[in-house]
Amino acid sequence: MRKVAMVAGVAVMALIVGASSGDGNDSALVNGDESDLHRIGSELAEQSEGVAGSRGPRGAAGAPGLPGDGGFAFDEDSPSSLAGGPASFPPPAPFADQRFVAPEETLAQQGPERKIISRSNITVEVSDVDGTVDRIRVIAEAAGGFLHALVSSGEGADSNATLSVRVPTALFHQTLSQIEAAGKVRSRNISSEDVTAQAIDLEARLKSAQREEESFLGLLERADSVSEILTVGQELTRVRTEIELLQGRISSLDRRIDLATIGVRRLRRL
Repeated sequence: MRKVAMVAGVAVMALIVGASSGDGNDSALVNGDESDLHRIGSELAEQSEGVAGSRGPRGAAGAPGLPGDGGFAFDEDSPSSLAGGPASFPPPAPFADQRFVAPEETLAQQGPERKIISRSNITVEVSDVDGTVDRIRVIAEAAGGFLHALVSSGEGADSNATLSVRVPTALFHQTLSQIEAAGKVRSRNISSEDVTAQAIDLEARLKSAQREEESFLGLLERADSVSEILTVGQELTRVRTEIELLQGRISSLDRRIDLATIGVRRLRRL
């Protein structure tokens, strides 16, 4: 602000000196209008103060300055500020579409969950067949399963039994170990079957049959004659039968996936 006022004063003095260097008439004109020159100088000084005041208070880098100037602070003592030095811009905001992807979501994007059927068959020799059958039943129920089938024959030293239990797949190996600990294992067979493709196929066929049912229902509403109603009704019966069969197969497959089977083929005395 001080520099702007000094520039205004120098301009006024230049006018006075220039006018005094001319002829006498011009000198008289200058002397007669001396008050006007002082008034002009005062107005220039006031305007300079107003411009400097509109720039806002001096402050640290990044403080508000001129409107629309990019947010830099005007500093009269800094040559770079007078020359319109580099503006300080805020850092760019992060991309709006960036997000954290959970590991579970990443696995889900890789493909459908594998569907596995687990089963085993063992041959065990024990000292007490009946007592071991009861023990195996308790082990299965403690794991959240149940005794699925039991066939026994003979008495005393000639008694033997064949049974199977169903247990949650997550506890399959743990339950198998507990059952094997009940006697002496003579043979063991463990297998796993991947039925993912079969499950996907059944689900696709079920959805297709359900869409077909919806189409026939729409035709039935628009049927105008008895023959059309009978024809569409027969197709609806066929499709609904197919839907029920597919739903039954899916339910059976899901149970086999969720519950593993442990078969004791020959439970006999030592």
